[in-house]
Amino acid sequence: MFAYVCGGRPVETNIQQIEETKFVFTVNDAAKINYISIFLLPGAQISNDLAAAVYAQLPGQQEFHFLGALTSVKQSVIFKLNNTTSAIVSNDVDEMMDEDDVSQSGTSAVITFGISIESLAQVEQNLAAKRQEANRRKPLTLPSSGTSLGASADPTNSANGITPAEVQSIAAKVVGHAYNFLASFVDPQGNVPIKSFQSWWTKFKSRLQSDPNFIQSLEEM
Repeated sequence: MFAYVCGGRPVETNIQQIEETKFVFTVNDAAKINYISIFLLPGAQISNDLAAAVYAQLPGQQEFHFLGALTSVKQSVIFKLNNTTSAIVSNDVDEMMDEDDVSQSGTSAVITFGISIESLAQVEQNLAAKRQEANRRKPLTLPSSGTSLGASADPTNSANGITPAEVQSIAAKVVGHAYNFLASFVDPQGNVPIKSFQSWWTKFKSRLQSDPNFIQSLEEM
């Protein structure tokens, strides 16, 4: 149902469904990436009264922190990982998330992300509360690694090698390519067989391996 892509890394679909409405995945070596985009796969749908809330479990913590959400009208989100300071703060460049102050004791930059299907009304309340707290946000310290998840994302800043707009463009191209491939496999109920998606994914990875610039030639969805 969901996929994600980190700047400079391939698209990943290895998201584990742990409950009927809950999903989880981990990002290793998070200090080495700048942005992560989470998006709905072609054919996947979210009801108008629901949202896919995104949470993150920071290194050395048990608690998951609310970041943002995907909805029926917003089917992708981007979060900036800032590797230039000694703070660890999550920030969605679409202004859907502001992280609270949390002291970091861990040295491993492994981030666990959770996705939970929740009521749209509740998620909107959480988003509103996050925005109200934005002015009170302070950096979250990760002493040993000097790594941070960006406190102030500048969509025009490409100093870290890739901008949020570029990540969003890549995600849109991947989704568009999958949509075009899977469109012919849609059944009368609007569903796509999982085998068809697996076939697309196998071919897509093979094409990327043989031609790393292949994705640049794709059109955005």
